[in-house]
Amino acid sequence: QKILLSYPTIIADTSALKLMEKNSYHKDIQKIYLINNSKNFEIDKKVESEIILIDMPIHINDLFERVANDVVQEFNQNRRIVNFQDYNYDFNARLLFHKNKSLRFTEKENEIFACLLNYNDKPISKKKLLMDIWKYDDQIDTHTLETHIYSLRKKLESKLGLKNFLKHLDKGYQLDTSLL
Repeated sequence: QKILLSYPTIIADTSALKLMEKNSYHKDIQKIYLINNSKNFEIDKKVESEIILIDMPIHINDLFERVANDVVQEFNQNRRIVNFQDYNYDFNARLLFHKNKSLRFTEKENEIFACLLNYNDKPISKKKLLMDIWKYDDQIDTHTLETHIYSLRKKLESKLGLKNFLKHLDKGYQLDTSLL
């Protein structure tokens, strides 16, 4: 039971679903890919999980492809989008939108921007940014970070008019909280 409940999605056959219904194991499972090998199978209405019925016979590659496509689709639906004032930030697409303007970040700029958003109430030190983004220790030169910060600041200013949005303070870097 513990193993079963630790997964949000499972693949099972109809006999396993009957066992889950009997013992209420299905309650924390979001999606069940149900392999149906019976002609007259009915799903209990008490099952709250999304049931995807797959009739036999099925090729294992087809099953894998179907599950993989669903996972990708669910991931895309749960994209991390942050809204602040008139701005929308899409972490997965690496885009910051403002009305009819948009800015695409490089991978590292995106990680830096996301990190700064997460720490929006206080400055984040160079050391912390290096650890979070590059997994560097104290011995590493901060020139790489400073170059990315410079590029990020210039993009924010030129593409979206966000002058002084990314601030350098004594204790590190911070986004202008008046916009957040």
